[in-house]
Amino acid sequence: MRPNRYIPVNLVVVWGLSALVFLIGVGLIFGFFYAFVRAPKVTSVEQLEEDVITEDIRGGRIVELYTPHDRSPREFLMVTDDGMASRGIPYTNRRETRLPPADWEAVNALREAWCQSPPPFRNLQPGTPRYSVNLRCSWASIDTQFVRVPVDQLPPALARLLATVPPPEYR
Repeated sequence: MRPNRYIPVNLVVVWGLSALVFLIGVGLIFGFFYAFVRAPKVTSVEQLEEDVITEDIRGGRIVELYTPHDRSPREFLMVTDDGMASRGIPYTNRRETRLPPADWEAVNALREAWCQSPPPFRNLQPGTPRYSVNLRCSWASIDTQFVRVPVDQLPPALARLLATVPPPEYR
């Protein structure tokens, strides 16, 4: 009787399933390691917001203003170095307009002053309604200044922006 040179089908199935289980286990171990050991620790909603907002100022943007969380929908207003402003909901539709020269100069002067010395607003408790303002302070690198502005202390230049730039039509 000749020896069987073929591997039995049952053995192939067992080896295949064992390899699959092994690879899934290794993937889960790496996934847990990344999720719980290497992932950045988020300490608060405010810190998460600051991390997200400050990493995204680029191009010709010089000022980004985000409305408070308690307003729905939450809007952003962006001013660029060429005097244009746009307002809308992040990652959706927005409306652009050219700012009057006086308004653009007032916003730019505010940006320059806050980049030199951030304003001394009172400390806000977590969850307190506030405007989030991100300023680009230099062109050589992504040098930004993030400021949380109490709703009742919004500077006139930024209040004029909200009044001047119309929101887009929401459906």
